[in-house]
Amino acid sequence: EDVMDALDKAQTTTGIVYLKAEPFIMHVQCRSLDDACKFLETSKVAGFRESGISPGKKHTIVGIRTSSLKLDVPVMKDGVVLVSQAYI
Repeated sequence: EDVMDALDKAQTTTGIVYLKAEPFIMHVQCRSLDDACKFLETSKVAGFRESGISPGKKHTIVGIRTSSLKLDVPVMKDGVVLVSQAYI
């Protein structure tokens, strides 16, 4: 509903309006490499398969990401909606 409301308000807009979806990304600083490994394993079990560890001199960071896929779809051009409401 919110997207359709925004498209209704944008009907006088010229140019292209895109629906954009990007993967969830979170960085977690861990106290030790062992803690980072435990956190990474738990993250992968929870479905965050494309995650990893970045060990540094002072800190160990775990990067959590759902996937590398993103979506960039034009949904309106010059005030004309290009997709159905069901698509949105």
